[in-house]
Amino acid sequence: KVMNLVRSFLLCALGLCTAMRGFAAENPSSTKSDWQEFVSVLGGYKVAFPGYPQHVSEKVGVKDSGQAIRYDAYIAQNGIDTLFMVLIATYPKENVRGSAEDGLKGFLKGILSQSAESKLGYIDMHSFQGFSAMDFLIETAGVYLKGKAVMVDNVLYLIAMEGHFSHFQQDEYSQFVESFKLLK
Repeated sequence: KVMNLVRSFLLCALGLCTAMRGFAAENPSSTKSDWQEFVSVLGGYKVAFPGYPQHVSEKVGVKDSGQAIRYDAYIAQNGIDTLFMVLIATYPKENVRGSAEDGLKGFLKGILSQSAESKLGYIDMHSFQGFSAMDFLIETAGVYLKGKAVMVDNVLYLIAMEGHFSHFQQDEYSQFVESFKLLK
């Protein structure tokens, strides 16, 4: 059941990222000074994006429960193929079982199961602002997904950057992830 929830979240997120690639010509690369702070009252966080993010929200029913998971995605594109995203999955409290670390590892397993070509570069479990977190890097056919997943009670936050390895900028990734602050 949890894997189905993770799979739904991933499909939603991947669909949003693919759709955002169409806006590349409209959003040229930004410099560090172009980045702007974004505060999500709904999500309870603030972060700096390289432009104002697009927001997409969806509720997905949990099979045979009458409950729903709310997904919110905030995505901004920088240059031709680099996406910066904060994805939030709010699970019904009754469906959250096990440790936060197990939930984070299950989330990563769900991402990796989306493609036989996906390879895990690294995983690092740690604490982030007092909550269980996981840093990771995944490569799929020359495209990376580098991020931090944080579990706060029944809410999963994914702060990530995606693009082609040939355009990866560690300083942009660090700036993005280090700017993320929970407001709760």
